Amino acid sequence: MSEFGQAWLAALDVNDLAELGRRLSLVAEPASAPTASATLLTPAEAAARANVNVETIRRAVRSDALRACRAGRAVRIDAEDLNAWLTGPRRSGRAQAQTRQLRRQSGRTPMADALQRLAS
Repeated sequence: MSEFGQAWLAALDVNDLAELGRRLSLVAEPASAPTASATLLTPAEAAARANVNVETIRRAVRSDALRACRAGRAVRIDAEDLNAWLTGPRRSGRAQAQTRQLRRQSGRTPMADALQRLAS
């Protein structure tokens, strides 16, 4: 590289290099980077907004039903993701009642099913 090219690169700061990389399609934009206007909530704040118990929020995050960002043990939930989870499709109470009724009739429980699968 010429002396001019080396001096030009040395004069650029990190933001200029990132912009140059984007323009040259060398650096991909992060797919799920939160925007500056994103409202991130703690599980307790999300539970208060959704009017549910905080354990309900934690269960939804663990089962990946509700998207969340994790940094170590800290969990943050985007307000838009919370709204999508609240308005998304759910199993009806009737479907849940039918499942419970079938379990009672068969005398089987999820734990019994799991133990039977382990034994076989």
